[in-house]
Amino acid sequence: MTARGFLELGMTDAAKTFLSQLISAEKADLSVDKSAESATEKTLQSDTPENASSSPELLYLYAQSLALSNENSKALELLNKALSKNSNSFECLLARAKIYLQLGKSQEAKEDAQKALALNNRSSIASYYLAQALFNLDDLAEARKTINECISLAGNKIFFEALALSAQIALKQGDIARSATDGAASLKLSLNGRGLGPLPDRKVTIPDLVAGQMPSAVLTPHFILYGDIEESRLNYYAEISEAFINFADRNLIKVKGNFPRSVFIFHDKPTSRNFLQQKMGFYSKVQGVYLAGTNAVVTFDGVGIEILFHELMHTVLGEYKQLDFWAEEGVPTIFDQLWGYPKTTGQVSSLLLILGLPEVWIPKHMGGKERVALLLKDIVTKAKHANAEHEYEQRQVALFLIKHGKLKQFLKLVESNNKKGYEYFIEAVFEKKLDDLSILFSQYMKELATNTERLRALPQSQFFANKSEFEKFYNSSSHAASLFGSPFGP
Repeated sequence: MTARGFLELGMTDAAKTFLSQLISAEKADLSVDKSAESATEKTLQSDTPENASSSPELLYLYAQSLALSNENSKALELLNKALSKNSNSFECLLARAKIYLQLGKSQEAKEDAQKALALNNRSSIASYYLAQALFNLDDLAEARKTINECISLAGNKIFFEALALSAQIALKQGDIARSATDGAASLKLSLNGRGLGPLPDRKVTIPDLVAGQMPSAVLTPHFILYGDIEESRLNYYAEISEAFINFADRNLIKVKGNFPRSVFIFHDKPTSRNFLQQKMGFYSKVQGVYLAGTNAVVTFDGVGIEILFHELMHTVLGEYKQLDFWAEEGVPTIFDQLWGYPKTTGQVSSLLLILGLPEVWIPKHMGGKERVALLLKDIVTKAKHANAEHEYEQRQVALFLIKHGKLKQFLKLVESNNKKGYEYFIEAVFEKKLDDLSILFSQYMKELATNTERLRALPQSQFFANKSEFEKFYNSSSHAASLFGSPFGP
C-alpha cells in the first residue's frame, strides 16, 4: 500500500506514519525499515519544513495527511516548500487553495485555483475551489459562471459540494427555486456518498439552507423527506408520496419540473409551526402547506393523508402557470375528503382513490354564503393567483367537474395549454361560456343542498393499508359512493 493509497482510503494515521518513515529514511539516507521506530517517532515530533523531504511529491502527500488531521498550518508550510521547488505543481496548488479556503484566505485561494486551472482547464475541482473563493469574495456573477462550468465539467461524476455551493449562490442571488432544487440534489448525492473524497477531503459540507439538523432523511425518485419522527413512519410517507406522484401523472396531469422536492414531516403541530416560522418565515396557522418559493411541503404526522395529498398536488400544479386561478386551490381540495388505498400495478406504485366527495356545507365556516348562493362566474372570474381565501367555494367547481366526468379532460387541456378559443379552461372542457355553465353549476349546488343529511352520513376520509380492507369498507358505503364519489386510479 502506498501513501497515496492510504490517503485515498482516508487512513490518515497510516499515511502519516508511512510518510514519516520515508522522510526519516531520506534524511538519514537510510532504507525504510519497520524497526526504525525511534527515527519515525522523532520525525513525527518535528514534522517541519526544515526536517522534511526535498521531494515535492512527498511534501504534497505529507501535507495532505496533516490537513486531513486538521493540522492546516503545518500542511500549509509544507505546501509552500513544495511549490517553492515546483511552482507548477497542479496538486500542490489545489491542496493549498483548499487550505486557504479553510483558513478564510479567499483571495489567496482564488489565485491558487486560477493557477491550477491555467495548468488544467478541465479540472472540475479547481473550478469548484475558484467558485467558492469568488463566492466568499461576494463576486456572485463570476461565482455563478464558475460553478456552472464546474458542474458541466463534472458531468455524471458531479459531487455534492458543487451543488451545495450552487445552492448557496442561488440563495444569495435571490433564486429561491434553484437554491431549493440544488440543495436537495446535493443532499441526495451526499447520502449516496458522492462527495469529493479524502483527496481533496470532505471539509466543505452541505449548506444548511432550510433542513437544519433533521434526525432522519429518506430519498425517493421524486422527494427528499425530512422528519423528526420514527424512520419507519418517514419511510411510509416516502412510499405514499411517491405513489401519489405516480397516481397524479397517470390519472390527472403530467408531472414535470425539477426533482427531488422537499417534504418536511414533524411529530406534532407546534413543532411544524415553529419550523415554518423560524426556518421559512411563514406565520399562518395551517395543518400543512406547500411553499412554492422553497419548493417544499411542510406538515406533521397524524394530520391525515388527505392533507399531504392536497399539498403534493400543489407541487404538481405549480408547474402549470397557465392554470385557471380558481383551480390552483380548487383542484388540490378534491383530496380533502377521500377513500382509498395504495395500489401497485406491475412495478409502479400508485393509488386507488374515490374522489368527488362533497363536504357538509356550513356557511359561517365557508365564507358566509349558502351553497345555493354560489355563482360559478364569480368563483372563476374573481379568483386570484396564489390566494386560498375562497378555497371552499373553489372546491365546489372541482366537484362539479368530477360530477360530470370532466376533471381528467380539464387537466389534459391545461397540460396542452388548449383553451379551444375560450377565456378559461373550464369553458373549454364543456365547450360552453361561463354564463351557460352557471345554470348547470347552480343545479348541482341545489342538488347537494337537498342532500345535506346524506352528506352528513358520509364516512370521513379513510385511507386503508390494502385492497381487502378498502373493499370491506367500500361495499358498506357503496350507496353513498354511487351518489357522490368517482374512482380514480389503475
